[in-house]
Amino acid sequence: MPKPGNKGTFENKLKKQIEPTEQEMAQIREGIEKAEKSQTNKERVTPQKPNRI
Repeated sequence: MPKPGNKGTFENKLKKQIEPTEQEMAQIREGIEKAEKSQTNKERVTPQKPNRI
């Protein structure tokens, strides 16, 4: 059984392994911003009316 004082150390090590770094966060933000801009540009394009025969 782990000692009571080791719980915080274990949690800190675990968080370091799973939490993204500042650099990873910046890359994620850039990806989100690019996706949002791409979506906005797609919405601005007005669809052409189909040709009626």
